Amino acid sequence: LSTSKLTTPCITTSLNFPKEDYPSKFGFFRGRYMAFLHTRYLSSCSNLVSCSEYIYRSLDSIGIKSRVIQNGTVLSVLTHAPRMLEQPLKLISVGSLIPRKNMNFILELSDLLNRENISHTLTILGDGPLRQELEARANSSVDFLGNVVEVREHLSQSDIFVSASYSEGLPNTVLEAISEGLSLLLSDIPPHIEITKKMEDSHYIHFPVNCTASSVFESILHEIDSITPAREEIKKCQVENFSDSSMSIKYQSLYKELYNGK
Repeated sequence: LSTSKLTTPCITTSLNFPKEDYPSKFGFFRGRYMAFLHTRYLSSCSNLVSCSEYIYRSLDSIGIKSRVIQNGTVLSVLTHAPRMLEQPLKLISVGSLIPRKNMNFILELSDLLNRENISHTLTILGDGPLRQELEARANSSVDFLGNVVEVREHLSQSDIFVSASYSEGLPNTVLEAISEGLSLLLSDIPPHIEITKKMEDSHYIHFPVNCTASSVFESILHEIDSITPAREEIKKCQVENFSDSSMSIKYQSLYKELYNGK
């Protein structure tokens, strides 16, 4: 597509930073080669959109120009029952079971909660090459459900969304969690911070991306009661900042701009 003689303007959206994403996902050598090819393609795109400010800055650092249109997601249509104090804390994580998602951190966190006799469940949605290894190492509070269609339904029944990922673009799973009113427990990577900087401090906890769960468990335990879901307030953040309609309007504006030859 990048080498074809199209007369119609072409728009490409970058959802990741290939040099950061592919080596951890596909292996060092294969990943670096794929990143080289993808980056070369992106450099030829005259109308390149980055899905986050972080991707924009990362591409700009290697001389690739783009504009930012942040990801957005659809609004929740589900009913959320308030959590009763006597109920177990319901944690959930969604993503491919690959090294970049750092699921071992989340499993270790569950181990530590059990050690402190904190009643909880941890639901993990998604599949991948590490699933068998992770299931073998998980405790009885963890439930692996694989790839499911009704992700939103599972999110709506949970209390806290957890992501320990090493790298993201602007993760739709986090945006969907906000749409369902979940509080967040996230690694402090720039795309996660890009989302939470538009939220109240009481609705999320960050932890250092390269730490172990045991090294930050005391601080998480100290704060976790303060981030029990204020669902309607959290959902309002998604409506105001990360809605699908807002994203659509920005793309439509770009289409009109190109149509008019600007």
